[in-house]
Amino acid sequence: MLFRSLHLIMARSFPCAKVIEWPVCPDGPDYRIPVMSLPLAMQTFSEPSIPGRVPYLIPDADRARYWQEQLTATRAKSVGLVWRGNPEHDNNHNRSASLTDLLPLLAAHESIQFVTLQKGLTDAERIALSNYSNARILDGELTNFDETAAVMSNLDIVISVDTAPAHLAGALGKPTLILLPFSGEWRWMVERADSPWYPTARLFRQKSIGNWAEVVSNINAVLAEWAFTP
Repeated sequence: MLFRSLHLIMARSFPCAKVIEWPVCPDGPDYRIPVMSLPLAMQTFSEPSIPGRVPYLIPDADRARYWQEQLTATRAKSVGLVWRGNPEHDNNHNRSASLTDLLPLLAAHESIQFVTLQKGLTDAERIALSNYSNARILDGELTNFDETAAVMSNLDIVISVDTAPAHLAGALGKPTLILLPFSGEWRWMVERADSPWYPTARLFRQKSIGNWAEVVSNINAVLAEWAFTP
């Protein structure tokens, strides 16, 4: 069972599966299993046994072409940005940054087009972004994960805090730079900069609680090297 926002991309990516929207629970299945019990059922008992082949999600080809036209710019490279997660998440105050934390990236790389993948922009955020000619604001156009995936398919890199778009980018096989708080969730393990689930992701961890400046500085260095690579 899936939330409606995931229905389209999951149905397309897994055509042999019947996707049922939450909260419908049909009668008659032979087995039911919670998603967090799948590793045990699939005997994923070690890191090498984790299926890390990407991409395994497929964006809509028509929508991808649409966004290719919409995002065409004079700037040669495009980067997606997500700086905060769902405010109803219990740990959102730790895992989320602010737009102000990420603005040094826009200021330092005028040759890169930065595309906001953040939902629910505030008026203050819109005003701040309007000061940067290399910022492309998306918000209400991102109606579901399928639409966001179509946008991501046209980006070179996605930069995100630990929230749903980071996982979407990883599942699409998109190069993804993930900002992690000082005490990250279990899935990111500890003291490592990669992820066995998302081989195209790089992890950037806070060295002290609430210190996003060092994380952004490290990402800035990566972008500086990448932006000048032919």
